[in-house]
Amino acid sequence: MSNRNICVKGRRTSVALDPAFWRALDGIAQGHDETPAALADRIAAVAPQGLIAAALRVYIIEELAPI
Repeated sequence: MSNRNICVKGRRTSVALDPAFWRALDGIAQGHDETPAALADRIAAVAPQGLIAAALRVYIIEELAPI
């Protein structure tokens, strides 16, 4: 697991994801022409409290393998 700090609604928080998920998030953000931090903030802003990492993983999986 690897931690990154992101801002969610102006508050800084630490999120732990496997490095492969961070690489995927970086690539998805680049494809959306935004920074990884901005994309993570947008996803986390609508995630249930305390479930930011889970929301990021679900978003990444849905982006890479739409069902």
